Amino acid sequence: MNSKLTKVRVFVSSPSDVATEREAVASTVRELNVSVAPSRGLIVELVAWETHCTPDMGRGQEIVNRQIGSYDIFVGIMAQRFGTPTGAAGSGTEEEFRLAYNEWGKTCSPRIMFYFRKHLSAPHTEEDMHQLTQVVAFRRELAEKGLVWEYTSSADFADVVRPHLVRALLDLSEDVAQSTGSSGVRGLPPSERSSALIVGVGESDPEVQFVDAVDELGFEIIRTVENNPALSLDDLYVERSKIAAVVVVGSFDGYMKRARGNLQQAMRLLFLWTGFALGIVGRRRTILLLQGGMYAPPNAEQVILIGYDRESMDLATAHLRRELRAVRLME
Repeated sequence: MNSKLTKVRVFVSSPSDVATEREAVASTVRELNVSVAPSRGLIVELVAWETHCTPDMGRGQEIVNRQIGSYDIFVGIMAQRFGTPTGAAGSGTEEEFRLAYNEWGKTCSPRIMFYFRKHLSAPHTEEDMHQLTQVVAFRRELAEKGLVWEYTSSADFADVVRPHLVRALLDLSEDVAQSTGSSGVRGLPPSERSSALIVGVGESDPEVQFVDAVDELGFEIIRTVENNPALSLDDLYVERSKIAAVVVVGSFDGYMKRARGNLQQAMRLLFLWTGFALGIVGRRRTILLLQGGMYAPPNAEQVILIGYDRESMDLATAHLRRELRAVRLME
């Protein structure tokens, strides 16, 4: 067993009708702390308002949010009840999810796992119907943002959530640096490869926010030969040992402009850059952001592919940050 364990905080968020499921998470955490977690250098702390909050003055949910603090894994659970309005959201669970989701959009943490019970009883009152309607609408919204999970009943929830928490811990243990303390798994170790090559983004393109995301993660940015005429492909190949990742942005407007409206030529340019990226950094360090309207190159299965359109730029940027964090952790 490692002498120094890194704490992983798991926060459980739910309305009041899933007490059995909440206890299943608590029981699973106790199991993990005597099985998987110590062997991976981790200790899991279950975080809930019942155990981590104290009386205070102010808006109730805001007090809970503040006293809970940061965490590494968010477990959301809903069955038939949505909850009570907080003054800032339709329920405490909704407000807690939105805080977690906003943080994930900035830092790709916490990991968010949300579960909905499949077998439900018929509503008996108008209030029951109203609560269930809100749950259905919320589930639809979350399904558009990511992957949510379904479980059959309270009795089988432990068997559903246990392997998911194990997988999350294994993923975190692979990412965590040996030097991180109890603040979590967010630290990035220094990398000898300090540069990232950005392909296909002009100074005025909307996709410049992808460049900003790369810059925020501490990479030294190298622009493409299109943006820097002094560079050549030979130069980049010689300097490949310093390049941690290549981000190829497959912007429809950008490539069509560079190819003077010729779609076939635009695709050739995209294929060329994707192949070049694979040649200098390999598949785990080549990230292709592909806008709708652009055909995926034949080697797209060999790279990290992120689709986007003008309405999903923020989501694609969050995905890019997550993949770049993984690149930094490879060093």
